[in-house]
Amino acid sequence: MAHLWMEREAGEWAVAMLDSEAHVLDPNCDARLVRADERVADPVSGAPLPPAGVLLVRRAPDDEKCWALFCAFDDDVRVNGLPVAGVKALADRDEIRLPAGMRCYFSAERPARVEPLPAGDRVIHCGRCKAPIAPGSPALRCPECGVWHHQNEAIGRPCWTYGAVCGACPCPTAGAADYRWTPDGL
Repeated sequence: MAHLWMEREAGEWAVAMLDSEAHVLDPNCDARLVRADERVADPVSGAPLPPAGVLLVRRAPDDEKCWALFCAFDDDVRVNGLPVAGVKALADRDEIRLPAGMRCYFSAERPARVEPLPAGDRVIHCGRCKAPIAPGSPALRCPECGVWHHQNEAIGRPCWTYGAVCGACPCPTAGAADYRWTPDGL
């Protein structure tokens, strides 16, 4: 899942997950990230108030890595040091600078995690043992290549942790649940 690394104090970073279709990054609230569907309503009309700050929107509903940044033309928002006037497609590790110097980094990195295999219209085969993975059963998706693996100790299929690397690419299985990149030390 895509996320933002947000600088709280010099050298102190917090991670915020981009777990909705859109988020508002409000530089007036300590760069708080708010789901766009949770925005404050106008007390008179009840309509959602327009975003105060930068709007982050997922560009493709099925792609966790494709995000765009929207901001007003008169905002002093920069991505990788260049001013943004309207819309900017984000890439992994893009630095976002908000007015008042607040720094954030967009990251499309997805740490490995065991989760139920989503149901789909096709059979998914394990990247290591090649057997089908039942929808809803514990599985793990490689953070590098996206290939699914069994990770179900109960049925004797710990396929992800069975080897030192993914069954389909050289991604190491140890430590894959951690972030491999952080803005620490920048």
